[in-house]
Amino acid sequence: MRRTNRFLATLFTCGLISIVGLGIAQTKQPAPKPQEEPGSPALKNLIEAINSRDPGRIASFVLKNFDTNHADQDSWSTHCCEPNEVARTLDNIGRRSGGLIVESAYPHGTGITAFAKTKLKGGKLYIDLECGNTEPCRIESYQILSLSPGPQNFLPKPQADVSTEKRLETLKRAFEGASAGQLFSGTVLIARHGKVQFRGAYGEADRARHIPVSIDTPFFIASLGKLFTSVAVAQLVSEGKLSYDQPIIRYLPDYPNKVAASKITLRELLTHTSGLADIFSRQSPPTPLRRLRDYYPLFASDPLLFEPGRGQSYSNTGFLVASMIVESVSGEEFRHYLADHIFGPAGMRRTSSEEPYGRAIRYYRNNVEDPLNVDAPWISAEAFYGKLLKGPAVGPGGEYSTVEDLFRFAEALESGKLLDRTGFEMLVQQGLGCQCTSQQSKLIFAHTGGGPGVDTGLKLYVHRNAVSVFLSNYSPPFPQALMDDVDLFLGTS
Repeated sequence: MRRTNRFLATLFTCGLISIVGLGIAQTKQPAPKPQEEPGSPALKNLIEAINSRDPGRIASFVLKNFDTNHADQDSWSTHCCEPNEVARTLDNIGRRSGGLIVESAYPHGTGITAFAKTKLKGGKLYIDLECGNTEPCRIESYQILSLSPGPQNFLPKPQADVSTEKRLETLKRAFEGASAGQLFSGTVLIARHGKVQFRGAYGEADRARHIPVSIDTPFFIASLGKLFTSVAVAQLVSEGKLSYDQPIIRYLPDYPNKVAASKITLRELLTHTSGLADIFSRQSPPTPLRRLRDYYPLFASDPLLFEPGRGQSYSNTGFLVASMIVESVSGEEFRHYLADHIFGPAGMRRTSSEEPYGRAIRYYRNNVEDPLNVDAPWISAEAFYGKLLKGPAVGPGGEYSTVEDLFRFAEALESGKLLDRTGFEMLVQQGLGCQCTSQQSKLIFAHTGGGPGVDTGLKLYVHRNAVSVFLSNYSPPFPQALMDDVDLFLGTS
């Protein structure tokens, strides 16, 4: 889910949401500096075409600037690049926005990410363009998402003289209002010093049958499951069976690309600096994936995106390889290792890689050609996930869990039940397999997950002995943005 991860990472580094990033400690990833004059030729031309609100000019722009022979399959609903579809999308954006004003832009590789506001009502938009290797740019994928309304419409700024009891009452009303506005559906749990301060369940787990969400409803957690992989690796490091800085060939002697495996370290797998391209855009092979080694033909012979340690690109493949290493060293299937060494000891009885009964169905707005239509009908995202690679449980995440179970996971980490203190603090301080903060006396162990109909997050504020968990069957960014404001409102962060 390449664009999902870049989207969340950009919001983090630009300060729009917190504790979602590229998987390395916050102290190591300064926010990118916007260009002095926001935009690139591709972005400038896109904005001018949208602002013209001239269907003919927009259609001509698409034919000239988009790679209409390229089909991008990714996790967001903005499709690329059938020309009539793209033209209708840009025309609808111009019509609904009244025109766009770019406020900041951030080049990345062969693309550019920008934030803009609408001339009508001043709404906020996220824009991402990815070009091919041709000059001038031919856009191979794009994404335009509305960031409005924001959580501030439901939760006021915190005031020092308001009691905790009144804050919790305000918080309850905020979630009820967001749910009534069909912006949040899911579960929430916030605890301090081992005691739950707030828990709630909102919205519907199954809109077709009007089944409400309960506090025990299992949700697909997506990349939040990378935390399990990072802890599994750290356990084996603490036992002296693994080293973060050894090349992976030492643990995977059957790795097909011996040259790459001799360069890449376990640390680089966990910090998205290995150079391995992402695997989730690949088509399923004709033969079933029964063992982790069956994934090798899908990625191992591909050239690296960059020399290991000399770049960074969000890579689910890195965590897949990390789970292979856990299997190889422990002698257990990865799913059994998680069950025996993490889920069982932590008391996580409702967490599994198997699809559970009564799970929340994933939903997103059906606004493929009209991204700013906040009243578009809801559609199930299940078909999208049905097309993803199917195989054994792997390290990039994708388990099902509940907020209560994830609270137990955080508590088990905090108490030392899953990992000794030295190993745990190393994870946080070095950002190994987590989206962590380690600065100014703050230690925060965290990760998020996102995709169509999925927005999840867990934060363990080690310095405050506090835990914040949310699981939603709606798409980012609103659920996560609301939870960030909740943590500030309660003083949890």
